[in-house]
Amino acid sequence: MKRIILLFVLINIILFAWAHPKFTKVSPNSIPVQHSRADSLHGFDVIAYDIWINIDDQNQSISGAVNAFVNAEENLTSISYELEGLTVDSVYVNNNITSFTHNNGVIDIDINVSNGESFTTRVVYHGNPILSNDGYANGMTFRPTQIFTISDPNAGRYWWPSYDHPWDKAIVDLHIRVRSDWKVAANGIREEIEQHTDNTSTHHWIGSNPMATYLVSIACAPYEEIMGTFQDIPLHNFAFASQVPTAQVLFAKLPQMMQAFTDAYGQYPFEKYGNAVANISTFGAMEHQTMTTLGSTIMEGTLSNEYVIAHELSHQWFGNCLTPLTWKDVWLSESFATYSEVIYTEAVFDNEAANIYVRDKLHNYYLNFANQNGDRVIYDPI
Repeated sequence: MKRIILLFVLINIILFAWAHPKFTKVSPNSIPVQHSRADSLHGFDVIAYDIWINIDDQNQSISGAVNAFVNAEENLTSISYELEGLTVDSVYVNNNITSFTHNNGVIDIDINVSNGESFTTRVVYHGNPILSNDGYANGMTFRPTQIFTISDPNAGRYWWPSYDHPWDKAIVDLHIRVRSDWKVAANGIREEIEQHTDNTSTHHWIGSNPMATYLVSIACAPYEEIMGTFQDIPLHNFAFASQVPTAQVLFAKLPQMMQAFTDAYGQYPFEKYGNAVANISTFGAMEHQTMTTLGSTIMEGTLSNEYVIAHELSHQWFGNCLTPLTWKDVWLSESFATYSEVIYTEAVFDNEAANIYVRDKLHNYYLNFANQNGDRVIYDPI
C-alpha cells in the first residue's frame, strides 16, 4: 500500500513538468510533431536486424550493411526505412539486388511480397554521420578518444538504416569494426572479438530480446572492463582507466539495485546488464537496452550518483521491456524510473528515508521547475 501511495504521489509531482529533465533542453514549440501510423497498420513486422559497421575514427566515417528479416502482414509492393545524411550504395531483397529511391531521409525499396511471407532486405551504405537536427543533436558522436551513439528519440536513422519507430521491436546483432586498441560496448552478449591484420578488430554482440531501434547503441573507446553478476545475469561495464576506482564502487551497487527492482517489478527481463561511460553532452545518461550509456560526470561526481545508475537500470523494466507505443507516452517510462529511485531508497534504508527522498529530491525539484518555467502539459517531447 505504501508503494501504491508513493506511485500516485510521484505521478502528481511529474505533472509539474512537461517532460523528464532529459528533454528540457528542447523547446516544445521548436520542433514539428510528426504522427505515424500505429504498429498494426504499417504492413510488416521486422523480426531481426544484423548490423555490420566499419568505423574509421580518423576520417569520422562509417561503411556497412544492415540485414533485416521481415514478415509481411499484408501484400507489399514496397517497404520504407529511415536513413539520414548517409549514402545508400545498394539494396537487396532476398539476396537479389533491387531498385530503390532515397529521398528526404527515407529509403523506399521495391518489393513484391504476399501477406504472410517472410523476406530479407540488405542495405549497403557509407558516409560521414551527421547529428540530428531536431534540437537534441544525437546520432553517432566522434570524439578524439571515443565514439558513441545516442538515438533517443529518433536518431538511430543517423547511423544505421532501419524502420526507426518505437513500436516495431526487433532482435539486433551487431558487428562493429574499430581500431584494435579500443573496446566496443553494445547491446546483448559479446560473442567474440576478431582481430584483423590492419590493426582493427570486429566486436560481435548478439541480442536475445526484441528492442526498439532508439535503444540500439555502441560505445567505442580504450575502455577498462568491470565485470560482475546478479544471480545468473552477467554485469558487463565499461569505464576509462582514470574512472575505474569510482566505477568499481558504483557498479558494485548494481546487484542490490537489481534485487530491489526484481522484488518490486519481477524478474530482470534481459540477457545481461551493463554501463558504458561516454562524454555525453545531450543527456546525463541514456538507458540503452542491456547497456546504459552514462555521462562521464557521473564518474567524476559524488557517490550519490548511484541514483542516476538506479534510475537508468529501472528503465530496463519500464521503457525497454515495456515500451511506449509513441513518444507522447514517454512520460510513463520516465515517471516509473523516477519512482524507482524511491523504491531503491526504501530497499537500502527504510520507508521514512523514501518519503524524505520524495519530499527533498523530487517534490521540491518539480515545484522549483514549475515556478521557473510554468506548468507544462505532458504530451510529446518532440
